[in-house]
Amino acid sequence: MKLYGFWRSLATYRVRVALALKGMEVEQVSINLLQGKQHTDECMKIDAFDRSQPSQQPDAPAGAGH
Repeated sequence: MKLYGFWRSLATYRVRVALALKGMEVEQVSINLLQGKQHTDECMKIDAFDRSQPSQQPDAPAGAGH
């Protein structure tokens, strides 16, 4: 699973902790929200609803990882 997040986000931190407690391995991908990187075409392919911190499960189509 990929977890897209921002280093200052408490929500991302809580998700990382919860996944670690479940023993799930997560690939973390940093998105700089201060620079507006969540609005790039690359991020929109992952999350068409333009939420700030999407996640993506392996074998799931883009945008379906929530």
